[in-house]
Amino acid sequence: MAADFISLEKAHFDKAAGAFTQSHKTLKEKTAELVLSPVSGSYTAWLRAVRSLTPAPAAILDYCAGMGLHALTLQRVYPQAEVTAIDISEKALQIGAEASLSERGLRKPRFIPMDAHQLEFAEASFDLVSDFGSLSSLDFEKATAEIWRVLRPGGTFIAVETFGHNPLMNLWRRRRVQSGTRTAWCAENIVNYSKLDRLRERFADVRVEYHSLLTLGLAVLPFRAAALNAAVARVDNWMLNRLGLFRSWAFKVVVTARKAA
Repeated sequence: MAADFISLEKAHFDKAAGAFTQSHKTLKEKTAELVLSPVSGSYTAWLRAVRSLTPAPAAILDYCAGMGLHALTLQRVYPQAEVTAIDISEKALQIGAEASLSERGLRKPRFIPMDAHQLEFAEASFDLVSDFGSLSSLDFEKATAEIWRVLRPGGTFIAVETFGHNPLMNLWRRRRVQSGTRTAWCAENIVNYSKLDRLRERFADVRVEYHSLLTLGLAVLPFRAAALNAAVARVDNWMLNRLGLFRSWAFKVVVTARKAA
């Protein structure tokens, strides 16, 4: 992968970390916003998939952890596990590291600056690798090969990713590129059906859930209501996953993939 691409992605996430710091918000407040957001259904599905693992994972990798929001959640769900968070942005990781200091009685995740394409871990190091929206910012083949390599046999990869088949959202992404709030690489490399097929070729078992279609309409409301958000998310789940209607228009997918034992 070209060095200039990596530099652009790092600069983007360094900038995002700086903006978060200037906002004076906490990671707990950011989590609360996520629960009330139009993508709350995918977050809930990710959390449900994480909690369902048996036996409990002893070693967890938060892959491209950003500010460590989900690393801290993973540590709370599995307090005895060793959670490692990696990201190319040291500024982002620093936010998570500082936030972890205020978590009394909680084991502290490790926050390590690292290129996600070249993980500095031995093969079969982790029982769980969790990814929250990073694959579109990476070389998909290199990233998923590394994820597969560091997973232990029988280990699980759980990912929440933006899905790239909704034409309205694709238009919105192009506008974000023009405004400088998203990189061109990310907008052009959103996960799609072809990439889901590549995961099925690499992993022994792959399950995909589709989320966030009707909930996108809630973004225009001048308020956020948890009950309304949850209710519309349930309708999305029923329509997209049980009936299989309009799956291509889903904004998010939650992937649970198992490495062969």
